[in-house]
Order: sequence, then C-alpha cells, then structure tokens
Amino acid sequence: MDARKIIGINIRRFRKEIDWTQEKLAVRLKVSNEFISRLEHGTEYPSIRLLEQMAKLVDHKLFEFFIEH
Repeated sequence: MDARKIIGINIRRFRKEIDWTQEKLAVRLKVSNEFISRLEHGTEYPSIRLLEQMAKLVDHKLFEFFIEH
C-alpha cells in the first residue's frame, strides 16, 4: 500500500480513538479541515513536524503512523 494511504488511515484511526472530529484536530494543529481530510484520504503528505505534533495530541509514537495494519 502507498505510504500516504497508510499514514492517512492511521491519522483517521488515531483521531477516532480519542473521539475527535477532523475539525477539532485541525484547530489543534492550526490547519484547515480540508487539509486533514486530504491527509486522511492519502492525497497529501504531512510534514514530519506536523506528524510529531499530531503524535503528541493523539498519544501515539511517531513511527506508528507508518505501520500498516
């Protein structure tokens, strides 16, 4: 599977684990809802810096975004 898709699937999974909407995650990361949607659909790559911030918010390790489940 494409790395963007794996990352996107994990972003969505981790976000839903903490019961957050795309909007809430977007606000916390200071990005748009549309950007979160594109990440989750695997049409956009996040920066490592953004993934690091996201990992802290969703209480996961950075490397977990890259694991295919």
